[in-house]
Amino acid sequence: MQIEQAETLGRYRLGAELGRGALTTVYRGTDPALGRAVAVKVLRADLAQEVRQGAREHFLREASAAVRLRHPHIAAVYEAGEQGEIAYCAMELVEGRNLDTVRHDGNRLPFARIGAIIAQLADALDYAHGQGIVHRDVRPANIFIMPDGGAKLADFGLAYTPAAKDGQPLTARAAAKYHSPQQALKQPLDPSTDMFSLGVVLYEMLARRTPFELPDESQLLALKVRIAREPHQPVTKIDASIPPGFDRVLARALAKLPKDRYARACDMADALRAQGLAPLAAAPLGLAMGAPALRVAQKLQPAAPATEPAALPQSQPSATPSAPTKPAVPMQKAGTVMDVLGDLDAFSRTLDEQAKALQEAAEEEERLKALEGQRSAEAEAQRLLHEEADLPSLDSLGKSPDTTTDLSRSAVLATLKRQSAARPAEGQAGSREQTRSRIDRMLRAAMKYLSELAVGVNGASPTLERPYELLYLPKPPPMRIAEAFTDLRTRRVEGDEVCDFVFLKFRASYTPPGRMELTATDLELCKRLLDAGRVPFEVQV
Repeated sequence: MQIEQAETLGRYRLGAELGRGALTTVYRGTDPALGRAVAVKVLRADLAQEVRQGAREHFLREASAAVRLRHPHIAAVYEAGEQGEIAYCAMELVEGRNLDTVRHDGNRLPFARIGAIIAQLADALDYAHGQGIVHRDVRPANIFIMPDGGAKLADFGLAYTPAAKDGQPLTARAAAKYHSPQQALKQPLDPSTDMFSLGVVLYEMLARRTPFELPDESQLLALKVRIAREPHQPVTKIDASIPPGFDRVLARALAKLPKDRYARACDMADALRAQGLAPLAAAPLGLAMGAPALRVAQKLQPAAPATEPAALPQSQPSATPSAPTKPAVPMQKAGTVMDVLGDLDAFSRTLDEQAKALQEAAEEEERLKALEGQRSAEAEAQRLLHEEADLPSLDSLGKSPDTTTDLSRSAVLATLKRQSAARPAEGQAGSREQTRSRIDRMLRAAMKYLSELAVGVNGASPTLERPYELLYLPKPPPMRIAEAFTDLRTRRVEGDEVCDFVFLKFRASYTPPGRMELTATDLELCKRLLDAGRVPFEVQV
């Protein structure tokens, strides 16, 4: 059965061909059940029999595994299956531009935009690795830049490099430029291979060439040797205008040994953001049920004071924005949620920094007290040595001068022991109590600040203009924030009841509630994801 003769695969109607690779062909398709456009990737029927069998097993296994990945920066795989001899998978039809196309435009993206894109892809890889899936083919051809400036990674787990009859791999040399040392040496692959490949993509976006290729070279073996053995040239040596922080990130990402790379992909994203190379202002807001939303919220930071890249035109209209019902609290855009969380994160970090400063001040005060005590002891020792009137005379004791010196030293030692026994315990106890009291006051002040914020939110009940994108709900209604409240937890420390932590909670709900239609195969998965996110919902069958 030839794919050109088939009008449908499973429930999907096929349209025009979108692209063709060594093993697969991609068609534009339609899912009539949900009324959405999809991309249908099909294993090519003209492959040699020995190649086709191994590729088919790998294709179906990895596509079925990728179905469970739901992340805002991963192109979703909806379904994998077979029809006759044709193996296929239906995927999200990504409307963005391929990074392979973007990088050939001639203009390098702004450094902040590059950092934000790589950080988003690192977050996506970290999520996939947590699900036990290694991409194995991170390169520009599988990265899409969306109209809103975000990035999506496609073809998770579908990389497959069988050997042809002449012994040469079917993978093009263009893909080999992004391989890790493990791939070059044909060693077992783990998540660290994706970190290396992502580092190569970052290097190319900055330097406009990959780190191990040479101009006009055609020897694949020589390329693999350099990937496995030779160090890369720092990007700042190629272009001095590149921020040096990128070199520090690339030194870890492009390490030859897996143990020397980042332990997790999210560590690379954190490194980019911590050094101001990936300001959050350049990243789009997006949530996906089943994605590690808690981790995303914990890592929100205020945007660095960098110029925000110009917004790109939207490929399709979003839900109609609606203004806040009460303009008492100026919440202008969906980014306000990010602002609030970033504000809280900054406030939390300020508390941590102040607590650390208080601790350091207390330690410095303790050190000065100890130094002052030492000086007092030395002064006391000198006084005892020179107060001969308080010591027995040589004539009365009938002792030698040496004996008198020993007696003076004994008196000095006794004084020093008394002072050292009394002072440290008193000083340390006082320092701990003062630090504990200061932290308790600061946390209670934070509680007051957050309570005022909650009152303002509840009074305004603001509606976000840009809706949260949710799985299976491509055009959700506006979202309103309400029911904000604060609370604190205390614990007993050395007999005192002190504040341990404070928190702010609020409810974000669709107005009106969102509605979506699902097929039976998607219904159970959606219910599990909503239950996991503690999202209230109703089902009508």
